Amino acid sequence: MKKIFILILFFAVLSGYAQERGDFQRGNDFYAQGQYSKALLEYQKILSLKKVSGNLHYNIGNCYVKQGKLAKAVLYYERAKRIMPHDADLVANYNYVSSLLKHNVTERKPWFMRVIGDFPIDGVSVFLSFVFIALVCALAFCFINKVNRFRFIFTAVILVIILFGGSFLLKAKLEFLNSQAVVISSDVQAKFEPLDMATTHFTLYEGQKVLILDHKQGWYKLKRSDGKVAWVSDACLEKI
Repeated sequence: MKKIFILILFFAVLSGYAQERGDFQRGNDFYAQGQYSKALLEYQKILSLKKVSGNLHYNIGNCYVKQGKLAKAVLYYERAKRIMPHDADLVANYNYVSSLLKHNVTERKPWFMRVIGDFPIDGVSVFLSFVFIALVCALAFCFINKVNRFRFIFTAVILVIILFGGSFLLKAKLEFLNSQAVVISSDVQAKFEPLDMATTHFTLYEGQKVLILDHKQGWYKLKRSDGKVAWVSDACLEKI
C-alpha cells in the first residue's frame, strides 16, 4: 500500500511538472509569435500554482515591455533579479527599460544592501548554515583537543562574528526587500496625509521604487530613496 501511494505521488508530481513545462513552452511560443497577451496568460497559470522562477518573472517582464507597460515590466524584472541578479540579459533589459522611465530621484541603496545586495538570499542562508556547522565543530574540538584549544577558540570567535554579522545583514536585507514596491501609475501625487484633499508633497513617477512604511485605510505611507515620506493610494503601488 505504501509503495502504491509513493507511485501515485511520484506520477502526480511528474504530471504537475509536465503541465508547468507545457504552459511555459506555450507562453514562449505565443511570445515568439507576438501574441503577448496569450503568453502572459500561460505564464500566469504557472504563477497561480505558486511556481516561481527567475526566468518566469523575466519572461513576464518582457511581455509587459512589448505591451508598453513599463512599470509592470520593472516590477517583474525586480522579482527576477532577486532570484538571478547576475543574469546578463535581465540586467540589460532592466537598464533599457529604466532608461525609458521618467524619474526625478536617483535610487540610493542603504549601506547593508551595498554589502550583501548582490548575493541571493538562498545562497547566504546556505553559507550561514555551513558557518554554524563549522562553529559547532570548532567548539567540539575545543573540548576534545586540549593541545590546540586556543587555535580552535580563536576560530570559533571568528565564526561567531561571521555568523552574527551575516545573520544581521540577511535580516536587514529581508526586511528591506519585503518593504519595496514599484509605482505602477503615472504621475502619482504623494500627500502629506492619507487624504485625497491633503496637500501634495511630491510626485512619484511610473516604475519608481519606494519603501512601504505603513498601511492605513487604503493608503500606503512610503519613503522615497532620498528619505522623503508621504502617503499615496495603495492602488498606485505593487509590492515587489
